Amino acid sequence: MEENKIIVIGLDGAGFELIQPWIDEGALPNIKKIQEEGCWTDMDVYLPPVTCPNWKCYSTSKNPGNLGAFWWENIDLNTKKFYHPRKNYIKHKEIWDYLSEKGKKVIIMNMPTTYPAKKVNGILIAGGPDADDAHFVYPRSLKDQLKQENYQIHAEKLNPLIFAKEEIFESCRSTIEKRFSVFKKLLKNHEWDLAQITIFHINALQHFFWDDDVTKRMWQILDTHIGKLMKQHTLLLMSDHGSNKIDVAFNINTWLEKNKYLVLKKQTKSIFQKIGLTQEAGYRAANKLGLSKDMLLKILPKKILNLIPYSGGEFKGESKNEKIEWEKSKAIACSQGPVYLLNTLKETADYEKLRKKLKEDFESLKDPATGKRIIKKAYFKEEIYCGEYITEAPDMILDMEKGVHILGHIGKEAVFEKPNKWKGENKKQGLFMMYGKSIPCKGRIENVHILDLAPTILSKLGIEIPASFEGKIITAVQKGIEK
Repeated sequence: MEENKIIVIGLDGAGFELIQPWIDEGALPNIKKIQEEGCWTDMDVYLPPVTCPNWKCYSTSKNPGNLGAFWWENIDLNTKKFYHPRKNYIKHKEIWDYLSEKGKKVIIMNMPTTYPAKKVNGILIAGGPDADDAHFVYPRSLKDQLKQENYQIHAEKLNPLIFAKEEIFESCRSTIEKRFSVFKKLLKNHEWDLAQITIFHINALQHFFWDDDVTKRMWQILDTHIGKLMKQHTLLLMSDHGSNKIDVAFNINTWLEKNKYLVLKKQTKSIFQKIGLTQEAGYRAANKLGLSKDMLLKILPKKILNLIPYSGGEFKGESKNEKIEWEKSKAIACSQGPVYLLNTLKETADYEKLRKKLKEDFESLKDPATGKRIIKKAYFKEEIYCGEYITEAPDMILDMEKGVHILGHIGKEAVFEKPNKWKGENKKQGLFMMYGKSIPCKGRIENVHILDLAPTILSKLGIEIPASFEGKIITAVQKGIEK
């Protein structure tokens, strides 16, 4: 068989809703060329439409019910704790594992949910936001080379409540440019059959600034790099979800508390709250002292950091564990859609009654300022997920209406707020594009799901599709691949 090659460019949060006007006006000429001479579509992803679990859905062709990951945090109802689902999803084989087993060479850079870096037949550099510098690269010997390139896992300046817009742009630009520089050197100096680079920080700019000029400028930088990579091999552009502008923020746990579904402990104010210290203020002070966020996290114990609220008085992540009256509560939610029922026995009439009542409440909920609906649809978990971890899945998953941002923090006073830190939210239509001599179709195609990408890539590289894959080959793009 002749040697085939595919380059995948993963663009976290990319969607046509944002970039199509820029394509049409000619600001993104290379993406426009792919749209005209290759194929493209809005690609469906899983609810909640979030980096984790959707990057893992892409690479494994498995739904969240089989991965055991339903957001950046799962809730263990037995131990009554929020936790990162890495221990569940890292055991699943990914595209590069199957390729490695068949002797194919891979270069995988920066994909979220690939930490810690595993052994592959080639190179794997784990991506943020969940990686650190301990075990982020395989082979380990490559770490020194990356240091010489001034390679960074994370952009240093990302919080718009701390840094100015241009500071954030420059931090992201520098990080992304280094990504592409390293990627191109790896392509030149190593053998490979599948190469993937994932750009996470474009989604950060979309979250913070939506369609502002800084976001457009970054897309133009990406377009230039895409143009350089599309000249020789089959190119696949994809995202883990799309994005849309936020009109209203919905503090779901505040709503659950006010409607007697969630009971919080009566908290005495910590010394940090009494003196008005917030997470953002702490990071600003650390930045003035030349300390990065990662350095600060190494200095201060997590237990101490969890006592410090954010600027809106809210608490996030593990800091929520000790603030909930678990035995008295009926429901708790995570950001962007997952809802868990608590002190209710599963498989009872009371459970179904409560779940149906919550569904009715959510689907009838409206923004008091505009009268617009907040939730497009509330799904029961079995309507979306299946598999090994279905019993651990959230009992309900909410599909946000366009323009709605669901926040799962604890401690906010208002149920509804105007956008603050985020200006753009995720949606369940991502981006798919393919370009090259081997792609027979041109223009828009239909019915592409994120689960379909792994079987399509393996098929085009001549590898048999594993029986465990849940997606299907995208037949519209099937044809041999050019050298």
